[in-house]
Amino acid sequence: MEQKVEKTTRTLWSRDAIASTAHVIQGERLLTHHISVDETLLVMVRQGQKSIEWRGQTIVLSAGEAVLVSAGCSFDVTNIPLSSHAPFEAEWLSFPGLTLYAPAGTRDGDRPRALRDLRPAFLEAFRHTVASIKEAADIPDTVASKRMEEMCAWLDNFGLALRPGITERLGQRVRKLVVTDLLRSWAAADVAQHFAMSEATFRRRLQAEHTSFRQLVTEARMGHALTLLQVTDQTVSQIALGVGYENPSKFSARFRARFGFNPGQIRAQGTENVPVALT
Repeated sequence: MEQKVEKTTRTLWSRDAIASTAHVIQGERLLTHHISVDETLLVMVRQGQKSIEWRGQTIVLSAGEAVLVSAGCSFDVTNIPLSSHAPFEAEWLSFPGLTLYAPAGTRDGDRPRALRDLRPAFLEAFRHTVASIKEAADIPDTVASKRMEEMCAWLDNFGLALRPGITERLGQRVRKLVVTDLLRSWAAADVAQHFAMSEATFRRRLQAEHTSFRQLVTEARMGHALTLLQVTDQTVSQIALGVGYENPSKFSARFRARFGFNPGQIRAQGTENVPVALT
């Protein structure tokens, strides 16, 4: 049967306290340094390759392979398109509140884990789980939660046990707070009060984590902007406004300073409104 092709508007789908999911499209090969994830992610490569650099180790994933990245992990990543006419594509699924279990006294939970030679049943479970997050009008929350439990059971079968997260670092908590309202003019004193500490203690604890309040606010805005560029069809100007920059030029300059490339490069090679094949 001949496939029907229609254009779809890409977005970021989310169900509170259950999961988020998105379809990543990137047109150019770009190296992105120091990406930190604040929720555990399972990323399935659909087209092209993904290379992850973590503490001197390299993981290269091809289409049909996946990687599990635990909350709190920081790494460098390169998304590699298949060709000049075929962008990099992936889908990801988040696991709110869960982290990869690691034995006491080890940091093994920080390591990204590649999943290869995946069974058709696992791929089908992933597809159904992603659909349950997208199709909120047709699939009840209870069903979506059960499908997330099934994904956790599959990962457990691979020896990748997800458990309720340990205490998050203060920097993670700050980034997650800022993302809830990127248009707000965040002040260190107000955020310190939110976490029930003095501003001096707040700044001292961030310094101990080798960061600052200003850096975390910028990271939250730039990280969210990068995600929106990869997973939505919003224009660069719309994304700039959405993350708190009224001036798109200033946003682009800050984005380039953080990542080393312009926002528009992610959208190069005609990646907007990529057709989705329907069987």
